[in-house]
Amino acid sequence: MRELSRTDLHLALETCAAATGEREYVVVGAVSIVGPCAAPPPSLVMSADIDLFPRARESAEINAAIAARCGAGSEFEDENGFYVEGVGRWTLLSALPGWEERLVRVETPSAVVGWCLSALDLAVVKLDAARKKDLQYV
Repeated sequence: MRELSRTDLHLALETCAAATGEREYVVVGAVSIVGPCAAPPPSLVMSADIDLFPRARESAEINAAIAARCGAGSEFEDENGFYVEGVGRWTLLSALPGWEERLVRVETPSAVVGWCLSALDLAVVKLDAARKKDLQYV
């Protein structure tokens, strides 16, 4: 686990795009805070991973490609100190209505786009999860 940054998010997005061909992802979890807050307090971006899913189409095949290229235990993780976890819209079942309209766009230098949760939606999802780490995060 380490402090992750917008630069790390860019790397994750570009690596996922290379692995899957997808160019837009929804970023969920703690690191999504780098969308609405370019320089959040370190305690908000301490993580072992970045959670995301393709905005246009989700599939087990895409998640498998992400896991193979940059998932837990991958060479990517060894080189960068974090991994990427392919998740899905199911992670946002408790999000408030309109969460998609509040997404914050983050674009990499090669035009891969990460749509990060707003701080409000991130807090709501974490409060609903109610794990100790999520409650401490909020």
